[in-house]
Amino acid sequence: MVEYTEERKKEFDRLWRKYKKELEEEELARIAGAEAAERQWKALKEAEERARIAGESLSRRSRWGREDKTKRIEERIRAEEEWRARQQRMGQPENKAALERAQQKRREQELAINKQRIIKQFEKLRRLRGPLDKIELERLVEELGRLPEGMAVDLMVDKGVLLKGDIELLDILRRKERAPSKKPESKPKPKPKPKKPRTSRDFFLETRDDVAKRMDKLRKQVKKAKALAP
Repeated sequence: MVEYTEERKKEFDRLWRKYKKELEEEELARIAGAEAAERQWKALKEAEERARIAGESLSRRSRWGREDKTKRIEERIRAEEEWRARQQRMGQPENKAALERAQQKRREQELAINKQRIIKQFEKLRRLRGPLDKIELERLVEELGRLPEGMAVDLMVDKGVLLKGDIELLDILRRKERAPSKKPESKPKPKPKPKKPRTSRDFFLETRDDVAKRMDKLRKQVKKAKALAP
């Protein structure tokens, strides 16, 4: 039989502790690996779920975008068809008369609005001071152009806006406004006088410089003629 001495017992304990430590390390490594694998598996599943949700959202948005675009196109086509049908109806006689009546009513409304606005403006000026001066009347003449002929003066006289002097000056300004602008007559340009032929008297009156200029001109003409000659 093997005797277990103290040395053998110590050796056995040392080997057992070493083996036990290796087993513990292997177990810890196995547990850590399993935990890492589980975490990796969970992360992969979460990424797949996020990708699936993002894909569904993108497809839903693209589908809604296509539906909105189709709806807008249909609404534009429907509006164009309604506009064409309205234009065709306007070409009929009864619709033309209705359109003319509506335009006349709108013109009358605009005239009434302008009339009230001009009355208020004139009354304000009259309260501030007495008769209006030329500059104020010139500005008011521009406003009067928005009312029919004759209505503005009668209206202002009834309201006491214009005095007698104002009316006279206003008539002058209105005649000036209606008068066609006269353009200044352009004077006809004088026709150039024809050159007189040279006479023997002109030769006697020539100076030395005149002769030099004339001879120089003749030399140039002769030189040009020689260059053009075959």
